[in-house]
Amino acid sequence: MILADKIIEERKRCGWSQEELAAKLSVSRQSVSKWESAQSVPDLQRVIQLADLFEVSTDYLLKDEIEQRPLMSASGVLNGVTGAAALGVDPGSEVADSFFEENPSSVAYAVPVGSAKACNPHASLRKVTMEEANEFLDLKLIESRRVSLATALCILSPAVLIALSGVAADASSLQNQGSSMGAAGSALFAIPEGIAAAIGLLVLLTCVAVAVFMFIRSGESLREYRFLSEESFETAYGVTGMVKERSREFASTYSTCLSVGVVMCILSAVPLVVVSCLGARAYLVCLMVSLLLIVVAIGVYLIVRVGTVHSSYNALLQEGDYSPAEKRDSKRLAPFATIFWLLAVALYLGWSFATDDWDFTWIVWPIAGVLYGVVVCIAKLVFHSK
Repeated sequence: MILADKIIEERKRCGWSQEELAAKLSVSRQSVSKWESAQSVPDLQRVIQLADLFEVSTDYLLKDEIEQRPLMSASGVLNGVTGAAALGVDPGSEVADSFFEENPSSVAYAVPVGSAKACNPHASLRKVTMEEANEFLDLKLIESRRVSLATALCILSPAVLIALSGVAADASSLQNQGSSMGAAGSALFAIPEGIAAAIGLLVLLTCVAVAVFMFIRSGESLREYRFLSEESFETAYGVTGMVKERSREFASTYSTCLSVGVVMCILSAVPLVVVSCLGARAYLVCLMVSLLLIVVAIGVYLIVRVGTVHSSYNALLQEGDYSPAEKRDSKRLAPFATIFWLLAVALYLGWSFATDDWDFTWIVWPIAGVLYGVVVCIAKLVFHSK
């Protein structure tokens, strides 16, 4: 727990507002607010005043590894007798007296007998420094661009193939009709179906290859910070406040881009529906499908980009999907998830090859996705009930 969190906790324990604490210290409310958000640190004199007001030691306020509040007597003085008992030492013994004289701050913390980690429950956890936190956030910002662009490329990859195939098929149909209107149409949109397919496939494979390359690069650049999403950790002084402040600043951008992206995905089908209802020619329908993919790609780009940045803040704050409980659940579910999706792939391929009905067996995937979500929710309820 960092100084900022301890000031908030002790102020609330005393039942004071920021204004009241500021008045007792003869400082402005803004100063107290900055201390509590880790934007600044009180000077030594203020720390001593805070320790006196809260009836705690300066060690407790300044040392992040000290999590438990000092044991106090009714008079507000460090209770050495209670502290000695907590340490498993006879308070009246000479050993206790000499120990307290040599280690005056040690008696202030309730440490169960035989527990070396009681005063520091995070002793075995990795500590994330301010430099590491800033580097991680910068890398996630770069990753957000790569991953969102790679995702958009995957969505866009078949757009050219669909558009050119529709145009080529329409031109071929008009030519076969042999009408003058058809001749004009074929002259305007004439493109051999083989060439259209070749160009479309070339664009599709290029987009997918570039996207895969970007996905791999993003994963490699963040390899050393993978523990943030897999393990519990503690942060150095000031990291939590810095991350919370950046998260607050990003909140408006996050909600705006997320809303715009979702709306674009919803409205992307409107042109296709209108053209289909008007009974337009096949090539126009294909063009509207390509337009749908373009709009969806832009919407998903916005969603993925801000979502990736937002997740970086949650990872450092250990909130949401990155809370310790969620990390434990993820580890428990990992083997099950692997088995589930392998079975889904086996079912899809077996059904498809057996029936040769590939245009229908794709329904396995949305059903599997829904079932997986339901099963995960049930599994988490079972885990938590235990």
